[in-house]
Amino acid sequence: VIIMEKKLLDLIVCPVSKEKLQYDKKNNELISKKAKLVYKIKNGIPSIGTWVSSGNPLVCETLASTGVDWINIECEHSSIDLGDLVHCFRAVEHTEIPVFVRVAGSDPLIIKRVVDSGALGVVVPDVKDAEEAKRAVDACRYMLSHIQAPSKKEPKVPILQKKID
Repeated sequence: VIIMEKKLLDLIVCPVSKEKLQYDKKNNELISKKAKLVYKIKNGIPSIGTWVSSGNPLVCETLASTGVDWINIECEHSSIDLGDLVHCFRAVEHTEIPVFVRVAGSDPLIIKRVVDSGALGVVVPDVKDAEEAKRAVDACRYMLSHIQAPSKKEPKVPILQKKID
């Protein structure tokens, strides 16, 4: 959460921040780039990223190969739609670079669709109060609540099923 002058301006929500941080014991470093970013955020370590205002997947793929820690796709002040986002997510998938999306507002339906499509998290602009912030966080976390295992003994693994005619 970014707070400036005691007013909540933009809320950054990362719904998968509870993922286990897996270490490569040989090199004593975190394995996944997402885990590295979550570690940096939780520990106040600066990270380097970039904002993308183009819905062109080639732009995202090229930027992901530069070594940035994250990419944020700007959907508030651009014409990028959900279809463009999906192609951008696929273009950077092989790099494991975390992708965030700045959505146009705190509408839970939009946030859920963006997270379902592949965003690691969202940036919600102009959050006015704690209630609006809670709605945005709940919208991001709904996906996690749908993949919870019924028993503590069972692993919490998402199961995706698709019916093929």
